[in-house]
Order: sequence, then structure tokens, then C-alpha cells
Amino acid sequence: MTNNYGVDIVFEHVADATCGLFAKQLPIMGSYTGTTGELPRAARLFFAGQLKPVRDRTFPLAAAAAALIRLEQLGRFGNIVLEV
Repeated sequence: MTNNYGVDIVFEHVADATCGLFAKQLPIMGSYTGTTGELPRAARLFFAGQLKPVRDRTFPLAAAAAALIRLEQLGRFGNIVLEV
């Protein structure tokens, strides 16, 4: 929880654990789940409290290894959060 202060950064990395794309400064290609025109509308809904992110579990930073294991498990639904 952020005590209503929000967060400075959200890092969402989806790749094989042995992937060294970031360390090697390789370009990454991806796709969006919607159009760029839909992003402002989604942001308005989110900031109005009408759109809530789904959180599966929250782990302390010291349990990052357990968080990664949970991330790989079938049946997980939602984001995995690390508290710093």
C-alpha cells in the first residue's frame, strides 16, 4: 500500500528469466491491448476511481523470489506487487 501517495514507477517485465534484453540494451517490441485513443479514456476512468487494477498478491521486497514463483504459477489472476 502507498498510504494514498501513489507510486513513482511501475516496472512490468514479461520475459524469460534468462533474457538479458535490458542489460544488453537490445530493442524490445511489444503490442498494446487497445488503441492510443483509448488510453486517455482509460486514464480518466482510473483516476475517477471507476477502473481498479486487479492485484493477485503483494510481497515484501525481501520475498521477491517468492513473488517470481507466484508470477509463474497457473491460476494467478492480476498483478503481483512488490512493496519497497
